[in-house]
Amino acid sequence: MHRELNVRSVWALTHAIVALSVAAASAHSFHRNHQEPLFRVLSSTAHELVVAFALPSTTLDTILTSDGRMAVWVRGNESIDTRPSPIGAPMVQIASAAVAVPLPPAIGNDAQSPAWTVEVTNVRERWVDLPLAPYPHGDRSNDSGALRFVINDQLYREHRLLDVELRYAGIARGVPVGHLLIPVADYDARGNRTRIIERCTLRVQFTTVPTMRSLPDKAMPIINAEQLHQWGTATKAAKTQRRTAPVVLDEAAQYVKVSVGEEGIYAIDAAQLTRLGVSIPPNLVPTIKLYGYGGLPLSETASDGEQNEPKEQPIIVETNADGSLRSIVFYAQGPRGFSFDSTLRRWRRYLNPYTTKTSYLLTWGGSNGRRAEAVDPPQQVATSTPQFFTQRILLETDRINPYGSPSGRRWLGDPFDGSTGITLTTPLPGLAPNGRRMEYVVCVA
Repeated sequence: MHRELNVRSVWALTHAIVALSVAAASAHSFHRNHQEPLFRVLSSTAHELVVAFALPSTTLDTILTSDGRMAVWVRGNESIDTRPSPIGAPMVQIASAAVAVPLPPAIGNDAQSPAWTVEVTNVRERWVDLPLAPYPHGDRSNDSGALRFVINDQLYREHRLLDVELRYAGIARGVPVGHLLIPVADYDARGNRTRIIERCTLRVQFTTVPTMRSLPDKAMPIINAEQLHQWGTATKAAKTQRRTAPVVLDEAAQYVKVSVGEEGIYAIDAAQLTRLGVSIPPNLVPTIKLYGYGGLPLSETASDGEQNEPKEQPIIVETNADGSLRSIVFYAQGPRGFSFDSTLRRWRRYLNPYTTKTSYLLTWGGSNGRRAEAVDPPQQVATSTPQFFTQRILLETDRINPYGSPSGRRWLGDPFDGSTGITLTTPLPGLAPNGRRMEYVVCVA
């Protein structure tokens, strides 16, 4: 009732200054403690952030537009921003806060991301039976009378009340950041009135927990700094767990480095380990493990770095009658050889440019190790018994670098031209004289 009296009392005054196109009638405020923050974090976990919002001291001014209509101008302090709008559109006021967020799948300033959801509860609104003031002509940063308010009827009819949202903004100091946006003063076209959000509670649910490679060295102007540190701590703990998960990477673990030069089935017997000063007691034989990467080089894709961990290999462990170790049998992939290309449907050679040996780490202790599983032989009668098979042999010497100063990973073999020949000696162990054919594939550069 007090507001209605104030609005009516200014009719005479506003008519007296129509020539200026601006009228300041009953200015009043929502009085609150000026020290109360707009956004206050109530609680935070790895997947949830609960924030309380309270509108600060705000002034409502009634103004007279150029065509004689009254509207309400919501004036906030420096913490309230005017939403960029065309001239003549409702001058929506936005309260915003910066929030650390997970990196959304679709990056973009206007992208609505499934990486989070925002639920609004405990909303306290105030409605003013006047339209919201339009975005004015001129410089609205002063009260010199240079402003001219003109309502664009089409823009007002088309306007819809805005929702509270969390919008991705970008990356600052290595941290993905979003803006939590609350339309504190908005226009309701159906009722031709102004809505003011005084208080609400926001519950932000994150569908994923972000991986923080590092925390910023300086404080950031975000409201969930404590949650950011929780994410950083969780990431550090996960990395520590990944580093210590393979027992072979533990400094206190015992292990033996096993290196091979080519693909094949290998065996390590107890006598070989004894010569190295290694003795595995019978009670630890079930815990023997073999870790390795295979013969291929590690991926050079940066995002694959955290997955570049040695994989436990399936092995066969043979024991004596008393349970002591007799031998360890395993398959090892060499640093060079052939792999089948399922796309081209043919075999292709591979070469690890960094080493001539493939290394595995043999360790024991802790949990039981991985064992090769026996496969039952087929019950059907064999209809064909092959007498020979195709063996692929790779001959690559890597003697010459194509660059003047040797650089890079590409190396070539011995040079030859039309006037000089080259002799290649290829070992052919177990050659079957009744084989169908012998095929050479020569690559030249």
